[in-house]
Amino acid sequence: MTYEIIDCDDDFMRLPVAPAQVWVIASLEMCVRNRGTDYLLLTYPSYPLNGASNPNGHDEGYWAIPFVAFPVPISYSAPTTAGSLRSLAGTIGMPVLKEAVSQLAYQMGLQDTIFDYRGEFFELKNSPRTPELVKAYKVVRFGLTSLASVSVRNLADPDVRYGYAYLPLSNYEVATKVKHSPAHHRTERWYLGKPLMSDIDYILSDQGRRRSIATTSIDIDDQVFFRRETGLLLAADLSGYGAALRYVHENMRSFREDPTAIQDSFRRAVSESFERMLTRLGATQVQLAGDGFVAALPKRVTQDLQHAVVEVLSEWRLVVDDVASLNAAIRDPKFQVGSRIALHLGDYSYGRVGGAGSFSAAFDGAAIIEVVRLEQGLGAAMKRPKDGLETVEPLPQKGNCVAISQDLEQSLECCSELEDSSFTLLGHYRLESKESTATALVGELNSDES
Repeated sequence: MTYEIIDCDDDFMRLPVAPAQVWVIASLEMCVRNRGTDYLLLTYPSYPLNGASNPNGHDEGYWAIPFVAFPVPISYSAPTTAGSLRSLAGTIGMPVLKEAVSQLAYQMGLQDTIFDYRGEFFELKNSPRTPELVKAYKVVRFGLTSLASVSVRNLADPDVRYGYAYLPLSNYEVATKVKHSPAHHRTERWYLGKPLMSDIDYILSDQGRRRSIATTSIDIDDQVFFRRETGLLLAADLSGYGAALRYVHENMRSFREDPTAIQDSFRRAVSESFERMLTRLGATQVQLAGDGFVAALPKRVTQDLQHAVVEVLSEWRLVVDDVASLNAAIRDPKFQVGSRIALHLGDYSYGRVGGAGSFSAAFDGAAIIEVVRLEQGLGAAMKRPKDGLETVEPLPQKGNCVAISQDLEQSLECCSELEDSSFTLLGHYRLESKESTATALVGELNSDES
């Protein structure tokens, strides 16, 4: 095992191991302040390489400060002293590193950036990707001190498209956990289930350095981390899905697949059907959960509400067809799958709704709760033998029902125009769920497979 920090001026100090490779790393430290807490922005550059041994028990690679890496050619022999290592790494000059950091910031969508130089040090260590090799890394630290306010959303990463994480500086030791790495024969600090690159731990292990980084924090308001929207909200679920999976596992056999594999294929087919539907709708604000999902189509994207609802029904019909194809393999009707989807119109938030402390995009808002409750109420109504209102018929327990909220119904031009040969409006139903009662217009979709 090799890990050593080289930050002294003794050129004659002998290296414990001659490095197989030498790299120069230009890192760009970016600190944001949200809700009074300072966070260091992290990303991860690579998953473990395919086929590489993974004795650490993780499969996410390492959190890293955004960086640009330069390999330094070793001509005749590897450096054996601190001085020869410094001389070799010095062939990558400061102008090159500054230009690389500027380009990195540009690629991250940051404008009018100002950086400062924060020093440098060498690490001699087993490579994170190939721990059987000892490599030398010259880490040159730069820090973001200012940028144009118009590009601050690219630091916040509200939709988590960049995959950034934010490491709190004030309680660094509490937020991270120390674990032993069998591959590198030393302890590592982990955050959010991933280990930190060793240079991060070296920098942040010193409280003075943490405080110095925090003085350059970019203030970001909560609302930059997410977007407030008005849009068409969808909450969908399959009825009898769990029972159908048990039936598949217990009753369906194949010469090529065992029951578990057949069950997994059934589950994947459902997920893929949802994915195809949401992809065709162009939905990017989505939360999938096994046999259901919550999704939103912002009004800024789908300006024609009537057309958007027609399109949703058309795409959901394809899901219903897929479900019917799966039902065809289930001989006992009691275990066949039904479907339900609730449509609503309202205000909501989507993104890192918890600010920098959020590690994934999520929904928030009363309208989100309302559409979920509406779908749950629809599910409960489909299980009841009688709705309770004499003016309507009981809902089909294994049918494919659609609930349209009153808010959405009032905003549509004409609900009757939604009907066609495969979609029939059944009337208004009182839908009751936990802590919620609402009246909604309910329709039924008929599968082309039925």
